[in-house]
Amino acid sequence: MRRPFLDRPVALLGQYLPMASLALIVFTVVGSALLSLTTRLGVSSISAALLSPSLVLGGQLWRLLSWGFFELDGQNLVFGALMLGFFGRDLAASWGGMRYLLVCAGVVFFAGSLTALLGLVWGDVARSRYLSVWPLADALTVAWSLLFPNRTILFMFVLPAAGRNLLYATLGITGLFAVMYGFSNFAPHFLAMGVMYAYVRGGAALAAQMKLNRLLSPKRGNPGLKVVEGGWNKGAGKGPNDSRWVH
Repeated sequence: MRRPFLDRPVALLGQYLPMASLALIVFTVVGSALLSLTTRLGVSSISAALLSPSLVLGGQLWRLLSWGFFELDGQNLVFGALMLGFFGRDLAASWGGMRYLLVCAGVVFFAGSLTALLGLVWGDVARSRYLSVWPLADALTVAWSLLFPNRTILFMFVLPAAGRNLLYATLGITGLFAVMYGFSNFAPHFLAMGVMYAYVRGGAALAAQMKLNRLLSPKRGNPGLKVVEGGWNKGAGKGPNDSRWVH
């Protein structure tokens, strides 16, 4: 049986990536390059793609998705693409290609929505403009850490770290950057990680509950206990020697 297109493995630089993971990387890299190029040519493509809480609340809802799949800093783009490749490979293989892409889009959308709502009560967020793939990369790191807590990777390609420690390191470094550069600048990062955490943990709990419901459904169809007369003392009165069967 052939695999779905988005689940097919593709060889790239000696590694195999699911097509969904590769497609997201190509979209991010090529899209970011085109965004920068068209802006230099006089097209206001960057300003049309960034997340502006005030503009979103004004009705420009496409910004809830466009902001999280582009990166304008070259170094951040390279490392962000590497993170999409590493974590996206395992997550797409575990979830399936279509689900992986939908989860990525959902995380970006809900993190953008929560950021816009946060702008209603936080002036610095309302005045900020966001355009970066790193909130999504951080969220994928959280998902990978939760799903593969015992796997070991080279953190920052230098230090070995297990999945559960990678989660703490990601939160700690994001918090450090927030202290250094302003918490409002990293609001989408924390929100994206929170959305992904809720999805992975909540999704697992929901799946377990649904499985339990399926296991219990035949028993719930049982009409319950009933008394059937029978045995040696049939017709005897109710008492200690009553032999009626209970079903």
